[in-house]
Parts: sequence; structure tokens; C-alpha cells
Amino acid sequence: MTKNIFRVICKKCQGKCCRATVLLVQKDVNQLNRKYKGRFKVINEETGYEETPGHMAHNEKHMCPFLEEQRGCVLEEEYKPFDCRFFPLAFIYKNNNLSFYLNKKCSYYMYIPKSWIIQTKKWAEEQLKSWTEKEKLAYSKDVESYPSSQLIPI
Repeated sequence: MTKNIFRVICKKCQGKCCRATVLLVQKDVNQLNRKYKGRFKVINEETGYEETPGHMAHNEKHMCPFLEEQRGCVLEEEYKPFDCRFFPLAFIYKNNNLSFYLNKKCSYYMYIPKSWIIQTKKWAEEQLKSWTEKEKLAYSKDVESYPSSQLIPI
């Protein structure tokens, strides 16, 4: 996957999406724990327990614990959760099929190069091979809660 093009774009809107929920799967938690153990918490809203798949708990300012006002996201690329690296793309998994979308929640979605979208979609398809059925369904449940006008099929 190419370097994240959002290093520049995200500074323009100051990480609005980083105030949204971020779904973490077990692979994300393992990755984050290698460097940031104890700095984040995962909450599964359905069970109420700290387990995956679940959402990263926000800090007291209702933001991602890795978002700093001056620097933006402080996570190095290899530690970023799938949800963060994939945004503003999204997928819905139904009947063993993946459907991909561009999420208009990103204020700059119209400036994202088509080449990045194609490459990132391929990267995601490869990553999703290691996800469990439960993880794919949990992610899809989040995306299905968005207004349909927010998603552009790709």
C-alpha cells in the first residue's frame, strides 16, 4: 500500500474522522500492543467487555487517544488500525461478498486520487483474508448504520 495521502488532507480538517468510532479487530490490537500497550482500550458495546471486535475507547476529550491537537495522529503507519488506514473507504460483507464504498464523511473525498482508491481496495482485500467472519460482520454492521447517501459504491 502506498504511503497514506492523508498526512496532508487530514491536517486541513484537523482529523474530524478521528473523533468517530474506530473498530479494532484482534490483529489491530496485537499491532498496537507492540508499541502502545496501556495507551488505549477496546470496548465491545454488545458484550460490555474489553474484547475484539470492538471500538477504541475515546479519551476524556472524546477523541482517539492517538490524536494530538498540534501533531494530528501520532501513530506510525505500520501501527494504524485497519479502520484508520482504510478510511474514507468502507466495505459491507454479505453472503461471502465484499462491496466497497467511498465514505463522503471525509470532507475531502472528492480530491482522493482514483489510483489510491484502487490500490487501497486491493490492499484491503488482502488484509481481510485474515479476518474472522465475526470481525467482517462487526465492521459491516457499523457501515450499514451510515445513511446510504453517505456511501458511494466503488
